[in-house]
Amino acid sequence: MPGPFEPYFVLEPLIKAVVPKPLRPAARASYRKYLYKGNNVECPCCGGHFKQFLPFGYKAKRLNAQCPDCNALERHRLLWLYLQRETTVLSPTQHAKVLHVAPETSFDQAFRRVPHIDYLSIDLESPRAMQHMDLTDLPLANDTFDVIFCIHVLEHIPDATKALSEMYRVLKPGGLGVILVPVDKSLPHTLEDPAIVTPEDRTLHYGQWDHVRQYGRDYPDHLRAAGFQVEIIEHYAQRLGAESLRRYGLVGTEDLYISRKP
Repeated sequence: MPGPFEPYFVLEPLIKAVVPKPLRPAARASYRKYLYKGNNVECPCCGGHFKQFLPFGYKAKRLNAQCPDCNALERHRLLWLYLQRETTVLSPTQHAKVLHVAPETSFDQAFRRVPHIDYLSIDLESPRAMQHMDLTDLPLANDTFDVIFCIHVLEHIPDATKALSEMYRVLKPGGLGVILVPVDKSLPHTLEDPAIVTPEDRTLHYGQWDHVRQYGRDYPDHLRAAGFQVEIIEHYAQRLGAESLRRYGLVGTEDLYISRKP
């Protein structure tokens, strides 16, 4: 790997080899702060400015992908820009009750910094979540939340239909649901086979060992079947312009599926 990415690929294995696990986050934060200091790119989630974003990925590293500070990826930065530019969720004149499923570090930190947002994060077992809950059986009242964030979660849940039903139930009429999954546009229909159970087979067919399905182009139909009205915003990042694509490290081909409860 050429140029400024070389230190990252040298230091990450070194930290894993010699630094005790509880101390690794602090060690990473220290070297990232020094290594990536600059003003070439910007993370809208945390407001940080850097020389570049970190590489990230499972099978093959995507360059310029992860924020060195809050760990936001391309999709997180794109969604935060969407909230800023297309909704009133972050407006200081609005009060919003937000439910965040399986909270990512970047969004968790960002939402907690917004004083007018009444924020609740949940997960089945993550220590980052404020409360532990089963998304298919939420102990929450009907019509409670103005916004629900659920990013790349449903592909991990066996009964995704029930999870969608529960999110629809607790969202207020007129509420906003940002419920996104990895979508393979080469598939006309979602691939879900009960015979695919081993980690190796799931990686082969679904792209990751802990995925239980691969959503296809019919993903909006799954949202509609739960009752949501769905707006598909194709290639949203391209609407922001070439400089925003570069500055925020966005993927120009990513679509947004924005759900609302009638």
